[in-house]
Amino acid sequence: MPFQETLEETQIRHLNLPSPNVLSPTISIRSAIKHMRKVKCACGLVVKNEKLIGIVTERDVMNKVVGRPEMVGRQIREIMTPNPVTLGPDNSLDDAIELMSRGGYRNVPIIDDENRAIASLNVHQILQFILENFPQDANNLPPRPEQQIPTPEGA
Repeated sequence: MPFQETLEETQIRHLNLPSPNVLSPTISIRSAIKHMRKVKCACGLVVKNEKLIGIVTERDVMNKVVGRPEMVGRQIREIMTPNPVTLGPDNSLDDAIELMSRGGYRNVPIIDDENRAIASLNVHQILQFILENFPQDANNLPPRPEQQIPTPEGA
């Protein structure tokens, strides 16, 4: 199947994403950062009463906490992005790429019909899918888009 068609037809549910990194809105920023580092996750989905209410990313921490040591004892809800843009499991990878590109997002919460967080999709997971399914295309790309490769490797 061609590249673009695969992105348009592959639903997010088929990516086998791990369970989301869920945070309580009342957890301290310090504890949230420790937890995110421990589970090696660049974002946390903030959930209250089983419903997604926000997202906290490394970017939020860098922009709102670094250089402000008084913030680490505060609650994570003070720095989260409330009501984040989301996708559902039936959305396509093409939908995800378009949303991330348009919004400048690196992480997008995946929710069910009842606004429960079921996963978080990030740029690395999309790239991994592309590398696994289109290695011949991805492995022959130049390091910088403006570079031209006269002959693809192995041709």
